[in-house]
Amino acid sequence: MADDSGEDGGRRGLRANWRVPMEFMRTRFLVGLGFLAPFIITWIVLDFLIDFLRDVTQPAFFDVFGRSIPGLGVAILIGVPLIFGALALHFIGVKAMATLEATAVRVPLIGAIFTVSHQIVSAMGGGGQSGFRKVVTIEYPRRGIWSLGFLTRVITLGDQEKIALVYIPTAPTPNSGNMLLLPISEVMETDMSVNELMRTVLSAGVSSPDHIVRRPLSLTSEGEVEGVNVE
Repeated sequence: MADDSGEDGGRRGLRANWRVPMEFMRTRFLVGLGFLAPFIITWIVLDFLIDFLRDVTQPAFFDVFGRSIPGLGVAILIGVPLIFGALALHFIGVKAMATLEATAVRVPLIGAIFTVSHQIVSAMGGGGQSGFRKVVTIEYPRRGIWSLGFLTRVITLGDQEKIALVYIPTAPTPNSGNMLLLPISEVMETDMSVNELMRTVLSAGVSSPDHIVRRPLSLTSEGEVEGVNVE
């Protein structure tokens, strides 16, 4: 009669011997994947932008020069923002860009899209009267669960009641989220900056402060929220 216990023990030993190198490779693979993932995502986004710009502009350049231009997409992706940035810092460029923006606003349909896009970009950067000036926290989507968001504006509802407009961004894409209207008393401001909340959202919470201080909204002597546009 064969010794089954010896055969089973050999199989268990073989599996145990394989488990060590497999765990070794699995751990290092996951660590390496975690390191490379942000670079891969960045490359995919840039590759899409470069290909898009090249496909849009290459036919026109081919008609002018009679041949394709290598690296055209990269040159446009880097060169165009540099040119407009240089113009924006020059007096003549400021006047020209202001005229261009004013013209775009007056064009039917395009003007509405441009105005909203301009306000979103300005808000994301925290600039202007419509910028995200305060990072706040509210109990949302239910009591006992706290969400971080941007206090964008305070408006008057009806005759007297002041209502806070709070934008709750969705991780990891802050350009999508929920717009909430709440009583000022239910909104708590924090010591986080706009950039800190942006990093927190983009990283899905991985890159977040270790400690967040929250307090009731700072009010002026007239009962208005400090540093926020009120209408």
